[in-house]
Amino acid sequence: MKNTTLMRYSLIGLTALTVLFSCKKDKDEDALKPPAERILGKWNLVKESEKTYEYNTGAFKDSTGRNIPVGIFTLEFRTNGMVYEAVKDDDEIQRDTLPYELVSESLLRIDGLDYNITKFTNTELRTTGYYDDGTSDVEHLLEFKK
Repeated sequence: MKNTTLMRYSLIGLTALTVLFSCKKDKDEDALKPPAERILGKWNLVKESEKTYEYNTGAFKDSTGRNIPVGIFTLEFRTNGMVYEAVKDDDEIQRDTLPYELVSESLLRIDGLDYNITKFTNTELRTTGYYDDGTSDVEHLLEFKK
């Protein structure tokens, strides 16, 4: 009986230590990196959507959106201030290299164009850009995952 009780408490202690140390490891991995480190690496565009608004009134007109399979459009941010773009179209891959600047945690500038950052974690990046398509004001939303 004494042996069974000792084994039971040992097992409970071992389980508690395992849970304690595994939780600490998860917290360390989930810690938000500084923005300059967080942006580095390869990001896959997984969703693109647009919302259009009337020129004069600003009234909402329409919205479109589409999910994009991983690997079709990627951006790889590097420490040299350049972003490497790859777009897979059928069996061809088109590549481009552009300068980028992470102006702040809420503003990313790529090749002189500003993108407002609406979400920025270690593995998710959402941006919003605006342009005029000739008939409407357009809000262009992009969602990337690492």
